[in-house]
Amino acid sequence: MTDEEEAWVSRLHKKARTTPEIRREIQNSKLPATVLARKYEVHRHTIRKWRQRDSVEDASHRPHRIHAPLTPQQEAIVVCLRETLLLPLDDLLAVVHRFIHPEMSRSALDRLLRRHGLSNLKELIAAKEGENAPSVERFNGRIAEILKTTRFRSSQDLERALMQYASVYNHQIPQKALGYISPVQALKDWQKKRPELFKKRVYNLTGLDTF
Repeated sequence: MTDEEEAWVSRLHKKARTTPEIRREIQNSKLPATVLARKYEVHRHTIRKWRQRDSVEDASHRPHRIHAPLTPQQEAIVVCLRETLLLPLDDLLAVVHRFIHPEMSRSALDRLLRRHGLSNLKELIAAKEGENAPSVERFNGRIAEILKTTRFRSSQDLERALMQYASVYNHQIPQKALGYISPVQALKDWQKKRPELFKKRVYNLTGLDTF
């Protein structure tokens, strides 16, 4: 390495606790981590970190993958799901991850909903009064009734009961806003029409309600 290169490396790593040369020494040393930590005045975890690496360069802090945005068609499906099923943000994100875009972030989904004026779920439910809002309220009310009137022996029993009820609601109860078909059937119909917009096949299985 030339003097100019050494000076450049020194400037690049002047704020680092260890230089590339020290990191190489750590990797090649047979001394215990505690001894090296005292020698270089760093934490022993730093010693272990550089021993586990082949390179002496700092890891990049940039994202490993650039997340591709939704296509206009996929975005339209997400909007339709929000408007018809009135899913909370986290529930909608789970559906998007499983069936449409597995890498979409929560913040990106929130921005999408805001762009379409769909960020306030309470306002959406209020706007649907007389249509599908009562069904949502009945769904939530029935769950509340189950919790009030049923004594469960364990958390597993409670989880099993809620899963069974959610399965019935999602697979067997027709929704007016969906043309009197179940939410899962609506997803299956959409997938049949536009399969390229889905990343995973929609199955009529209870397991899909566990995410």
